[in-house]
Amino acid sequence: MLDVNVLGLSVCTKQAFQSMKERGVDDGHIIHINRLNSLKSLRFALSINVAGHVPPGDSVAMYFATKHAVTALTEGLRREIIKLKSKIRVTSLSPGLVKTEMPPKEFLENHPALNAEDIADGVLYVLGTPPHVQVGRTFYTQATASHNPQSSMERWAGRVAVVTGASSGIGAAIAAELTKKGLKVVGLARRVERVQELSKSLETATGNLYTVKCDVSNEPEVLAAFKWVKDNVGGVDILINNAAVLYDTSLTSGSTEELKKMLDVNVLGLSVCTKQAFQSMKERGVDDGHIIHIN
Repeated sequence: MLDVNVLGLSVCTKQAFQSMKERGVDDGHIIHINRLNSLKSLRFALSINVAGHVPPGDSVAMYFATKHAVTALTEGLRREIIKLKSKIRVTSLSPGLVKTEMPPKEFLENHPALNAEDIADGVLYVLGTPPHVQVGRTFYTQATASHNPQSSMERWAGRVAVVTGASSGIGAAIAAELTKKGLKVVGLARRVERVQELSKSLETATGNLYTVKCDVSNEPEVLAAFKWVKDNVGGVDILINNAAVLYDTSLTSGSTEELKKMLDVNVLGLSVCTKQAFQSMKERGVDDGHIIHIN
């Protein structure tokens, strides 16, 4: 296991990097297939009884030890490359349980698992990011054992996405892209006129961008906004919690008012929006919704 999972990976990585360097390739990508949260996965595996017996503890422990090593090697390689002023990117792709020949068949039958195609999709996603974006580590888990082969955005066309803090920056960019992909996007913001301007610039898009004035730190406004969504577009299928505030303050010298404002927006506001979105999905039987926190 050490020879394959750690040493073999290291030798292949070295050879690939040298190949890129010799040919002046400065936009290459090295991806390590890792394991989701190795320590917790180890504890889980050791606690499971499969077909009347617990998996051999020593072999399971060694496997997860090798995956811890992959995590350390990935971070170390990334730092080496930065010191060399190279733009070659390094990513650790960490899936949960996957349907392969490695796990016992009985174990897979009783636990939700990803399909191998899901991990392939993850590789394509990482390779498809812009050159200036470094995806350090990506985690993949599966709530159900079924695989949806339709991994593109087409399945979301016509669905409803709520984006908080949609007036500028990341929120505005997300709202615009989702609108272009054919979604009904509801942009929540205090500066609602900015979202309205953005909406006008997207008149030729296949989707629609609606605007609702909302300060997420004000719960009555949040409740009113989600009621508007229900009354006008049916309910929430996707929630992008993007709204946030940042003050140049500290725990030792900052004002309590500024600290409270950050908590009200960044934590409590996110929580209230999440609750409303989840309830909307639950009420309408939406079982494939998505809640994304911009962190």
